Amino acid sequence: MTPEKHGFDTNNFAGSRILVVEDDIMQRLLLCSILKTQGYDVFEAEDGQHALEQINEITPDLIISDILMPRMDGFELCRTIHANPATRTIPIILVTALDTKEDILKGIDAGANEFLTKPIEPRELSLRVRNAIRSRKLYLELEEKFQELKNLEAMRDNLVHMVVHDMRSVLTGIVTTADFLQSRIKTRLNDVENGLFSNIMNNSTALMEMVSTVLDVNRMEDGKMPIEKKVSDMREILQHALDLLGITHDDKRVTYNLPDKPVWVECDPGIISRVITNLLSNAIKYTRNKEDGKVNIVLSTVNNRAIVRVTDNGQGIPESDRELIFEKYAQSSLRQQKKRYSSGLGLYFCKIAVESHGGAIGVDIGSEKGARFFFELETCKE
Repeated sequence: MTPEKHGFDTNNFAGSRILVVEDDIMQRLLLCSILKTQGYDVFEAEDGQHALEQINEITPDLIISDILMPRMDGFELCRTIHANPATRTIPIILVTALDTKEDILKGIDAGANEFLTKPIEPRELSLRVRNAIRSRKLYLELEEKFQELKNLEAMRDNLVHMVVHDMRSVLTGIVTTADFLQSRIKTRLNDVENGLFSNIMNNSTALMEMVSTVLDVNRMEDGKMPIEKKVSDMREILQHALDLLGITHDDKRVTYNLPDKPVWVECDPGIISRVITNLLSNAIKYTRNKEDGKVNIVLSTVNNRAIVRVTDNGQGIPESDRELIFEKYAQSSLRQQKKRYSSGLGLYFCKIAVESHGGAIGVDIGSEKGARFFFELETCKE
């Protein structure tokens, strides 16, 4: 049941639909009479079962229901309405002759929004009805705005995906052409000129990685990126990531410790390797200009969990930003605050990649001097 558009004046709710559910005909007529004189469109039901039939036809803005009724009482009516996603936002005022705390708590638990005690006082009825309908209208308006924002976000994501997809084709052409030219004329170039060609290749490759990350994030969100899990040794995955980045035991700035025995996990080795290279690349980037810059990678097992920690002594991450940095669009807002912890969607990719494997990722709480990222996956047998 899709909510209609509801432009409204918060002080004028004439025409709002109210369903009165009451088995006592005199009480029902009294309620209906008061509400009609105030300009509401009033509908009647003699019990909870009849009310449910009416709700499907009229989609009321408010339901006023007695508690004690045959076939289905007011509590059960509340529970049924709020269990249905199509009707759960309709406010309900319960009318009771029993002004007891137990009845009120039972009504709240069933989903009632307000209560009226018999005998009905017209002024109180008017105020409670007005407030309930105002809340309903505001909710519908917010829901409509939220849906508009979701649609705009979807349009933006589709546009970005289309542009980035085209960018990858252009970048592929640049990289291929540059590589071909360098191979043909490399011997005729001096060291500086060959260095410039290498810069073109390195920067183009880095940009290709960013483009691929954007496309992969979209695919993972849409459930279209295949995750090919197999039992793998996390030591080999980590070593592969180190090899891709050209990190060896002789590296003075980057150190790593691997267990002597295999650490078996069920995962997609390629995706987890990219998670590690992302975390390592960030750590190296933010320690590159420090004379004492250090990065350390540790693989360990704790309580049947394989844990990879990447620690650096770079700029650090304030505790207030530690959850935000893994969100999809956090980097753009943090960049406006002159904070930047990754090159874009890299950390978000790490988050959804690890979580798609049933794992967890985060930043250890500690000193703001340096960053200590970690992720963990469940271990398994070979």
